[in-house]
Amino acid sequence: MRKIETEMLLAITDCRDWKKGNTRVVRHSGDGLDYLRVLLHGNEIARIFSDRYCVTLAGWSTRVTINRLGCITYMLSGDHVYQRDHVVYLHGEAFPHDTALLWKDHANAEIFNGLAHATSLPLEYIL
Repeated sequence: MRKIETEMLLAITDCRDWKKGNTRVVRHSGDGLDYLRVLLHGNEIARIFSDRYCVTLAGWSTRVTINRLGCITYMLSGDHVYQRDHVVYLHGEAFPHDTALLWKDHANAEIFNGLAHATSLPLEYIL
């Protein structure tokens, strides 16, 4: 794990804003929801709530994006993100670059057509 990824995970754990190089962690409070956004080159790749998280490649299946998501998913749920034969896998399933995965627990993960759709669902559906 790179130093920038270690610092990113520490910021996530501490629930605080952080920025280094091309990666940012931004705290969002308001609208009755508190969550962290992880951005890579200005693209949101993760949204982390207290009881669930949502990740996306944001259309970029680059090594850096895969590494950042891999660190986040491993810390939060013990799952790995990896690439084999130009296909990205998360939770053992192919993970298309234009979709988002909403993660509730090991038995409840769903793929949606983007991060905004996955995180805008009614809370009773997500929880």
